[in-house]
Amino acid sequence: MLGEWLGRKWVNLHDPDDETRQAARAAERLKRRRRNVRWGTGYTALAIAVLWVLIAAFLVDWSLQTNRPQRVVLLVICAGVLIWAFRRFTRPWLGAHESELDVALLVEQYEHIDTD
Repeated sequence: MLGEWLGRKWVNLHDPDDETRQAARAAERLKRRRRNVRWGTGYTALAIAVLWVLIAAFLVDWSLQTNRPQRVVLLVICAGVLIWAFRRFTRPWLGAHESELDVALLVEQYEHIDTD
């Protein structure tokens, strides 16, 4: 086997198993990064929805000078809107899952790698 001495470690330059392990680790890192971006996008959408609902609730409360029962109804409506926003905007981002094969095919397509 071809090899090279680097410092205190013998390194195989053309070890196919090592290249396979490196590719698998790189695919796992890419998969983790893509998952974190999806989660960040989903929770950011939910945070924006919470801010909009809070602003709308404040404006309605302030402009209509609501009493206690009206505020309870307003809070129930706000909770419903937040549940709808979670289902509409956050859950699709959190529900997506990618396998290592999906990531490998994505890299293959992005890098224009011909496997035939």
